[in-house]
Amino acid sequence: MNITNKPIITRAEWVGDFSEVIQARTDKGQNLPFEVDREVYDEFLGSVPPAYLGKPTALVKALMVLHQLIPATEMFLVGEASKHTNGEPVYMAFVKTQTKFYYIGFLRRAIKKIKL
Repeated sequence: MNITNKPIITRAEWVGDFSEVIQARTDKGQNLPFEVDREVYDEFLGSVPPAYLGKPTALVKALMVLHQLIPATEMFLVGEASKHTNGEPVYMAFVKTQTKFYYIGFLRRAIKKIKL
């Protein structure tokens, strides 16, 4: 299914656990990424300080091209890890384009701390 045919996830639809909204969509055969409204994007961005906020990583840029979406101008990883995989924290990830917002799934934090 083309992303443009999927309904936007709105704050009004998201009642309770966001993962339940995502699960309901995937149960209907829809796949990531999911377009969200600005209110959903802002809610996750403002809930706790993000684990990463800035320019899209190479992986995110490739994902946007793969799904034929306009390039992302900003991305963030929700500040609290949603789960751990192989001992590494994994975060919910969102991107912003010039006009739209997307939930793109889970990503590991790709930014390495610089050792002095």
